[in-house]
Amino acid sequence: MKVAIYVSVTERALPRYGLLSPDRPISLLPPGRRWTYLRSGDTSEFHLPEAVEQEIQTRGVWAHTFREGASR
Repeated sequence: MKVAIYVSVTERALPRYGLLSPDRPISLLPPGRRWTYLRSGDTSEFHLPEAVEQEIQTRGVWAHTFREGASR
């Protein structure tokens, strides 16, 4: 599935990544952060669990912060 990849970086927090269906508005990404477009890609590049892909299909968005090799 094609997605647009965004990142939000703040001085005091780890980066937060957002995957957004290309046909969905950026306003679906979590509020209170400034989101920057990185690139588009296919979810198969990231080896995401099926549940994440289903969430993107259903909600149009998925956002997560990755910490020390684990997602949170």
